[in-house]
Amino acid sequence: MIANRAARLARNIATAVSLSLAVLSGCSDGSDSTGSGISIALVELLPSSTRGVWQLRGPGTGLTAQDLASGPETEPWRQHPLDILRFYASGMDIDGSAERLLLSQDTAPGAAFILLVKALPGSGTALVEGVETQPAGRYRGISLRQVESTGLLLARLGKVVWSVADRPAVEGVIDAYLDSPGAIAESAIAPYLDVLDSGEAVSFAYGLNALYGAVPLPGDGRYSLRGARAVSAGFTPDGSGARGNLRFFTDNAQGYAGKLLELLPAGSGAALLASADQLVVDLGLLPGAG
Repeated sequence: MIANRAARLARNIATAVSLSLAVLSGCSDGSDSTGSGISIALVELLPSSTRGVWQLRGPGTGLTAQDLASGPETEPWRQHPLDILRFYASGMDIDGSAERLLLSQDTAPGAAFILLVKALPGSGTALVEGVETQPAGRYRGISLRQVESTGLLLARLGKVVWSVADRPAVEGVIDAYLDSPGAIAESAIAPYLDVLDSGEAVSFAYGLNALYGAVPLPGDGRYSLRGARAVSAGFTPDGSGARGNLRFFTDNAQGYAGKLLELLPAGSGAALLASADQLVVDLGLLPGAG
């Protein structure tokens, strides 16, 4: 049952990505020039209180600008990354002008999100031409615009990077950009962010409850993922499924994998690889994932 749910999740995410976004020409080295002479990886603009990061890069599929724009421009229910992304990227020419997107969630009260978008070279202005805004003042010399449909603030960092968030978060990104990028290295999620350099079209890392405090486990805890500290994934949509890996970081990885194998059809073991503290699921090998 768990494996089937994971397979369905992989298919649903892959399908949603293919229908909703086309992200072109991701940088292979993970760093991004803002166009102002400063070379900063987008993730380095995020605060130390970051709980999770979701990245889209590399070639996408599908005609997607219309799909992205067709969603309701209402306050997101903040459960699905694509729903949140649709809200934060309201009006942007993601399909034609975006090279990379980074959506982050904070651990602070209210679970604030930050969207960072790197435009294709020469497309920094075209990316936001369809966004209706009004002046919202300046912060440290950088102009702020309020997006009329969402109330969020929009700020341009150099020529090709844009930040979208509420005012405190946007100002924090500007501070990082101007003063001290890299605060996210002090975050609890930092050890799991290497997945963002996987080269896959979609990647994410998210801190689970056990990363921030003790979590009660059912029974002796050997067969539960409730004690997992983090989950990460890097995958690329591939037809009706996805090619890539899903990882759970948990001290009971081997026990959980063994129990899961007992429940799966014969021959399913190739999809699972467990070490002392990590369970890796090959999304392409899960039953029904193709």
